[in-house]
Amino acid sequence: MQRILEAASVYWRFNEERLSAIMETDLEPDSFRQFVSMPFVMMKEDGWMLHDAVRAWMLEDFALRKPIAYETMRRNALQQIRSEERLHPQRRFELQIDKMSLHENPIVRAICYSGHPDGEIELRPCRECDLPVLRSLYIQFYRYSSPATEEELPMLNLLQDIWAADPASFVTIWKEDELIAFFGEVPLHDRMLKVLCKEPLLKPFLNGWEPIPNAYLFALIGIKPELEGNTRAYITNTLMKHFTRAEWILDFTCLMEWFPVFELCGFERVPWADATSAMGTEYRAFVLDLRQEDFVAKLDRSVNRVTNAQTSAPPITKQDIQELKNVLKHWSLLPRNPALSQSYARLFPHRVMKGLSAEGAGYAAQRDLEEAIRGLAEGDENEEMLGKLLSSLYLERIRPHERVAKQLNVSTATYYRHLNKALDLLYQLLESGGKDNEKEHPRRMS
Repeated sequence: MQRILEAASVYWRFNEERLSAIMETDLEPDSFRQFVSMPFVMMKEDGWMLHDAVRAWMLEDFALRKPIAYETMRRNALQQIRSEERLHPQRRFELQIDKMSLHENPIVRAICYSGHPDGEIELRPCRECDLPVLRSLYIQFYRYSSPATEEELPMLNLLQDIWAADPASFVTIWKEDELIAFFGEVPLHDRMLKVLCKEPLLKPFLNGWEPIPNAYLFALIGIKPELEGNTRAYITNTLMKHFTRAEWILDFTCLMEWFPVFELCGFERVPWADATSAMGTEYRAFVLDLRQEDFVAKLDRSVNRVTNAQTSAPPITKQDIQELKNVLKHWSLLPRNPALSQSYARLFPHRVMKGLSAEGAGYAAQRDLEEAIRGLAEGDENEEMLGKLLSSLYLERIRPHERVAKQLNVSTATYYRHLNKALDLLYQLLESGGKDNEKEHPRRMS
């Protein structure tokens, strides 16, 4: 059951065939039926899904405990979805969120794994009587999400005019007869452009844009803050379906967490359309041009980009990690122990300078490891903790492990999970950096 749960947590939705594909074994039908009968597994029309809280916990635990096993399963799951797409090309659009949930970038995966709605959710056209609720939802969500909560909301006073120019501009989302969210799909036709020119933040875009048929602006969204986690994936999936109907889309936002998501999903930056509010809030513009290529093709290229590059390289094995641990354990002895520097050279041949003496190669490997670990410790919040763990354990030689765990203020069990993650991340950094530069000692990755 533990292995089935790990495999199920990798997928957005799963069935027996999908689990067998990434577990690389045929499941016993009785075992599968026993698993899907558990209270945290929900049956849907097209398969099964884990309860959000269980999936989130299991996925984090699995990736920390066994990062290599998780990455192997993720890639195998993506191959399985692609196989289904080849067999059933008519399901290409339907499978797009399954592929997005298997993206190599965790930011994109998090968007998909942020929940799904309980109960009946439906889309409805926006009526004039809904506009006050849209206004309230927009204010609530903006105040909840925006870095500058005291600013006047862009386009807030244009909601009525936008609806009057084209009522189809707003799509409303309802749960049990309550309007809980909406998004704007504003067509950029002549009548609408006259309305939008009243918004100062859109002036750089309107001054530099040459009209394109079937073009839309996505800049208005409102969600009940307490339901944001449970509806975000539904809204993302709905937005993607609407993307496929357009030829050109401008997304304009100040919500920084979405910046990398757009670029990873095929949007391109258009800095000439950026704007800054009176209080200094930065708004960025992203364009999705679908005139020559549809959205699913762009998403596929993003999903495949790193995965294809990685599949040509041999996978990291447990033996590789163990050998790296041994080198780190004797880090201070590298210049005086040729066997250690030779071991390092076997693992990362592109990172050792050619023509050095055994002692020189040892010093080079020693500096290399130190720079990589110090670099992690200067990274983002997650990398910083992993870098400090490696620095305390191997560079400062603090023992025992329990002392390091206490120093980092984590439990012993959590400490060992983080140690596995730190070693895997360090290996990836050392393996990927410096391959194009063997003439001088490689610098740490930024």
